[in-house]
Amino acid sequence: MTAPPINTLLSLLLLIRPVFTRPSFCRFLTLSAGWVGTRGLHAVTEALVSAGVSGVRHHAGFHRFFSRARWSIDQVGRLLLLHLAALAPGPVRLALDDTLCTPKGPKVFGLGVHVDPVRSTRRTRLLTFGHVWVVLCVLLPVPFSERVWALPVLFRLYRTQADGQKRGGTHLKMAKVEFDTSSALRPITLTAPRPRAAR
Repeated sequence: MTAPPINTLLSLLLLIRPVFTRPSFCRFLTLSAGWVGTRGLHAVTEALVSAGVSGVRHHAGFHRFFSRARWSIDQVGRLLLLHLAALAPGPVRLALDDTLCTPKGPKVFGLGVHVDPVRSTRRTRLLTFGHVWVVLCVLLPVPFSERVWALPVLFRLYRTQADGQKRGGTHLKMAKVEFDTSSALRPITLTAPRPRAAR
């Protein structure tokens, strides 16, 4: 990756710097640079190899970044949304949808059996083992495409009733999960305040 793209990426990542502690932000920068340069599987270890720190810094600290570090993905999404709202020439358009993912592994949290909306038909319902994520996106025009792109800013994992009973949690219906995702925006004012009239 050449210097100009790296500088552009760094300027974008600095927008969410207030969410992290200093050590966490350093790990976040390393992982981000590694993911951008990774081809194929975008695992943590692959990102460290691409970033050139594999064997120099232990991978456990970067895995703990996701499981134990003090930062909130909701705060990251809110900051991104605020900056996008400030740049938007008009009203900010949002989209809320659920998407099915099929992660693999014996210890992946929250897996369940879900209806596959892509492969199912009106007559046949096909089931898939995986995750269903409820995602709130900002709809953005991009110069290299005629279609509007959706930038994810907030996420919630929908858990099946069987998974909730297994882990002792409360099962929330899809509509409640969607409402909870959109409710994370309540503290945010997306429109700039009107300037006061001069006296």
